[in-house]
Amino acid sequence: MTNDFDPRTAAPAEDDSADEDAKALDQWASTASPGVKPAARRAAVKGMTLAFRGNDIHGLLRHSIKIMPGAVRKGVEREWNRAVAKTGKKQSMEDYWAENGTKVLNERFVGRGSWRAQAKSWLSTALDNAHKAIGVRADSPVAQALDKALNP
Repeated sequence: MTNDFDPRTAAPAEDDSADEDAKALDQWASTASPGVKPAARRAAVKGMTLAFRGNDIHGLLRHSIKIMPGAVRKGVEREWNRAVAKTGKKQSMEDYWAENGTKVLNERFVGRGSWRAQAKSWLSTALDNAHKAIGVRADSPVAQALDKALNP
């Protein structure tokens, strides 16, 4: 008998830890992101999980916009449209948010009930849940960058 791999009889591979971490964070996101299709939410949460683990604030913003509340997504879309009209720079809304999200959140008045205030609250809650669900440390670079963006 040989030890050759046979895909017809092989057991499926174990989920990697990013998948397990994403599942834990997805439990929170399922209630924090109403109206987002489950498959899209899971993909965005996995991207956020990898960004948290890789200390990638831009990746976190890029994936988070996909599952933020509708009012926040609409606000970001308005900002993105203004920027494209002003600069002529063609880029996706996700890339715009990844590059400019921290600046956009703090450049204008952030009154209660505004989409910017909602975005800050949502991101703060996401960070709190990442601490609990996947063990993101408060002193990690991504947590510090996000905290600095939320509390300038």
